[in-house]
Amino acid sequence: MDTVVNFRDLGGLKTRSGSYIKKHRLLRSGELVNISEEDKVLLVEGYNLRNIVDFRSNNEVKRSPDDTLDGVFYHNIDIMKNIENKASKKSFFKNRNSESIDPMVDIYRSIITNETACKGYREFIDVLLNNSEGSTIFHCFAGKDRTGIAAAIILTLLDVDEASIMDDYLLTNEMRKEANEEILRTMLKEGYSPFEVNKMATFLGVTSEYLETAYQEATDKFGSFSCFIMDGIGVSHEEIERLRLMYTEK
Repeated sequence: MDTVVNFRDLGGLKTRSGSYIKKHRLLRSGELVNISEEDKVLLVEGYNLRNIVDFRSNNEVKRSPDDTLDGVFYHNIDIMKNIENKASKKSFFKNRNSESIDPMVDIYRSIITNETACKGYREFIDVLLNNSEGSTIFHCFAGKDRTGIAAAIILTLLDVDEASIMDDYLLTNEMRKEANEEILRTMLKEGYSPFEVNKMATFLGVTSEYLETAYQEATDKFGSFSCFIMDGIGVSHEEIERLRLMYTEK
């Protein structure tokens, strides 16, 4: 997938019970903007794409709307609607000379406890429950934070172990390497200081600490990440069994 940044199929990941996530069912990526015709065909025909779930805000969508794909349903679910995005570009330029701690930690913590975010992830699960065949691709801007938590949620529901979930999460640093380097090179050309560029580099990547923060917040508030999914997001035992039947195979 040459023109979709941070793209991957979650198919093939192994569950604790020895099953595997079905291929061409769960896809994750960055924003679907300026996709080549070849990649559009690959998504629609090769991956049998049925749904796009876009976790970006209304303003993000207005600035860079996803490309339209024939026969594919589009769902915009603003996960950060009621959360201050301290890691946004706007916040970066406002506080770019600050020595403050990494704001991503606070964002991951807030997503777990924010009612609107939890309702958004519940909508995401509903899309998956209603998709009997074909694939769903879910994304935000970079495909790393809102999307990373979404991936952790669905993979936990499908009984994938935390180590494998973390491996997939950290793969973002490799998958976004070229795109991130281009952003940082542009900043240097535009006269930003090395300090500012290094700070932006932090915003563009992921660390295990971020996802571990979400896990710890879920454990503190709900007892475990699995309990957060059931009690905070509202996914029932029956729905978990349905998801496993739909998205895993021996």
